[in-house]
Amino acid sequence: MDSTSSVVENTISPEFHFPDADRIIRTTDKMTFHVHKFILSFASRVFRDMLSLDNLQRPSHPHQRVVDVSETSMIWDAALRYLYPLPRPTFKNLGPIALLFAISDKYDIPIIASALEDTILISNLSKRYPIRSFALAKKFNRARLLTRAETELVKQRCEIIRTMTVPEELDYITVDDVRRLEFYRTERLSRIRKYLTTTKLLPTPECNCWERYKRTVPKRCEAWECFVDACWEELRETPTSDISDLRLRRRAVEESECPDAQEVLFRHYDLDIGTLEYEVSRYAWLYPEKWAESKATIAATNEEEREDIEFEYNE
Repeated sequence: MDSTSSVVENTISPEFHFPDADRIIRTTDKMTFHVHKFILSFASRVFRDMLSLDNLQRPSHPHQRVVDVSETSMIWDAALRYLYPLPRPTFKNLGPIALLFAISDKYDIPIIASALEDTILISNLSKRYPIRSFALAKKFNRARLLTRAETELVKQRCEIIRTMTVPEELDYITVDDVRRLEFYRTERLSRIRKYLTTTKLLPTPECNCWERYKRTVPKRCEAWECFVDACWEELRETPTSDISDLRLRRRAVEESECPDAQEVLFRHYDLDIGTLEYEVSRYAWLYPEKWAESKATIAATNEEEREDIEFEYNE
């Protein structure tokens, strides 16, 4: 980005040609935006530093001061709308948002980055494009978007490595990120399984299989264990599944060896399963504290292994 003092064969922006403008932004396709130094300096730290130099060396024609930029007029027209009270762009995908994030980062314009993050969060874009949303959050350090995107990735069980689209932001996703997301899935699934296995259920009549499970605490029909297995398999493949779905009980009945499984799951435990679904749906999707503990444990184990290493030599 550099400055010059004349305008030759330019096209003036129809939206940004204020009569009291004291700065001109000129894009690579020779579109000029007649704007205000104060607004640029207030919104952008980069422009603030650059334009402050003008106070040391004032041009002979200050109203003709031109700032050449390396982007197109399409991008700057959209970007400047976040600095002036004009209609902002709407988005159907993350492509244009990625361009604006980049210009916000390059020229250090926080208002654009914050507005873009808000746009993604209040729309369904992070749900439709969770991998790229996650990558953008990583690249441009957007904490709120990162949390939302992580949640969507865990919910949808997206496989980042196998994604068919490879936007440039994908390079900002690390192996550690992939491991963390998988840890969140596994941690949530383990907690749900433990809850379903140990929760107290309404008492039911003794069925055919109770004698074999007389040492089990709490005592319950073997069909329940089959139901827990069915829930675990379902949630592993589709984390947002409803465990009260009758398919899971039918699957458990088919797997169960108890002849009373149908009666137990569809009548005796029907109310329990409805309540349990509500509780399961409230389980958190992210477990950053547990992940930090896990990493600390792994690091300690690795350190112990390094201390135990010995070198051997042939005589």
